[in-house]
Amino acid sequence: MPPRAGALSAVGLLCSPRQRELVRSWPDPSNHQGLDAGLAVLGDEARAAVAGIGAGGSAEPGVEVEYALDCRYRGQSHELSVPTVEAFHAEHERRNGYARPEAPVEVVVLRARARRPAPLDPDDLPAVSRQRRTGPAVAVEPDCTVWVPEGWVAEPGPLGAWMLTRRGPS
Repeated sequence: MPPRAGALSAVGLLCSPRQRELVRSWPDPSNHQGLDAGLAVLGDEARAAVAGIGAGGSAEPGVEVEYALDCRYRGQSHELSVPTVEAFHAEHERRNGYARPEAPVEVVVLRARARRPAPLDPDDLPAVSRQRRTGPAVAVEPDCTVWVPEGWVAEPGPLGAWMLTRRGPS
């Protein structure tokens, strides 16, 4: 059982960065005009979603936005996510072993992922102190209660989780 088991969901939410990825199809895969503007609009929407503000609100400091395009060679049925159209050939060669630099590249999807840092660092939480328990025993913690049955031993592991092992016959 990990430390803070009774509050694990809340701890996870507080110690996780807030993130939102928005995806939009690109209406004309062969036409690359307006990609930067489309990505900028998508990035603003993603930034607003993680900052908790409405569209057109002010930007929150610390929010980072990553952009990607899903591209393919004309006639292919699968795409690769790349940061720019220009990066597609090299990524295609890396993933598939060949590139066709003379072939037209189609843009199928625009992506924007906004991320803001977690409001709390796990190291800022108070340390959880656990001692060895030999069953039968009840271990009461501020956020949970753990039953250690007879014939079992609970010892704190290196990351604070209790490791339960069956005792051999006495």
